[in-house]
Amino acid sequence: READWPMHRQNAARTGVAAQATLRVDPGTINLLADGRTTASLMLSLRNGGSGSINWSLQTPERVSAAQTSGSFGVAQNVMLTINGNGLGVGVHDLGSLTVRASVNGRSIETIPATIPVKLTVVNELHQTFLPLTLKK
Repeated sequence: READWPMHRQNAARTGVAAQATLRVDPGTINLLADGRTTASLMLSLRNGGSGSINWSLQTPERVSAAQTSGSFGVAQNVMLTINGNGLGVGVHDLGSLTVRASVNGRSIETIPATIPVKLTVVNELHQTFLPLTLKK
């Protein structure tokens, strides 16, 4: 016998509705460190907070480039961002904001957050230190 209120139908009338798609973007702010001669990179994560296929587009400020500026996905997608610090003086630089827009079937959907501030801290010298790692069984 079938249950009176199947959970996969979400309500007593058995007319469940799929959760509306919402684009979630991570990180919500970008703060990177670089010297004035190199670029800094980071991965932007796009996730669908509901169901359906999301069409998205990304607008970047002048010193920020994206491997992809638009696309479509069902569950999640990553986009590589590169920030050019060449020629910037030592200090903290506000480079502007990324703007992310999304739609499903031609209708705009909520994007959390829709704008992402980008800051780059430029230093004279940047050193990488690697610590040894020991694994025991």
